[in-house]
Amino acid sequence: MKMKWLGLSQAIHPADKKGTAGLAIKPLSGFSRVTIPLDMQVGPGCESIVKKGDHVDIGDPLGKPLGAWSVPVHASVSGEVESVQEQILSDGSRAQYVTIVSDGKDTVSELVKKPVVTDHASFIEAIRVSGLVGLGGAAFPTHIKLNPPPDKKVDTLIVNAAECEPYITTDNRICLENAYECVAGALATAFWCGIENVVFGIEDNKKDAAVALKKAAKRAKRDGRGSVEIKVLPTSYPT
Repeated sequence: MKMKWLGLSQAIHPADKKGTAGLAIKPLSGFSRVTIPLDMQVGPGCESIVKKGDHVDIGDPLGKPLGAWSVPVHASVSGEVESVQEQILSDGSRAQYVTIVSDGKDTVSELVKKPVVTDHASFIEAIRVSGLVGLGGAAFPTHIKLNPPPDKKVDTLIVNAAECEPYITTDNRICLENAYECVAGALATAFWCGIENVVFGIEDNKKDAAVALKKAAKRAKRDGRGSVEIKVLPTSYPT
């Protein structure tokens, strides 16, 4: 399927400030203490399931989701829970925060393992348990996005790699460094959700990333994973 780009009549074209586009992704590490809010997505947050003095490893759940739109929140370091306190979020609402003093070992929890996925339901549950949410600002739970009502047929999965804002370079680096994983992940999502078409949208100011995605798409097709269309879009804000 070929998608036609209709454009946006009211888009603007600010100058790019992609100063970090050439910097490789690096993992964050070396934190002696982290404080993690248990409300980080649209919908209800979590209720703490840990207490002061508990030991946690990376990936251990810290909170129990309070509703269908909630997702678990996990420890990002291994160490000892220093406190569980209610604090004010940036929007003025209140939530529980868990503070962990790192033991410096970065031990990964035995609960972190590859999920067993056999159908759409188990795929959605694996996503929910992982705590995956959108990164566009609203933190919309991904398991809700990929589970529309039965009468709402989705025929195309659109992967937004446009990175329309003039300063950010995250999509560029992810597509450059992990192009095949991006394509394979999108195809797996489409497979388990019964979606026929997969389209990546990426702006034309990320030519190297677009080339990487196109190469990855060809490789995925050779591997028998399926077909992906890489659509290069004019650079504008918004895209």
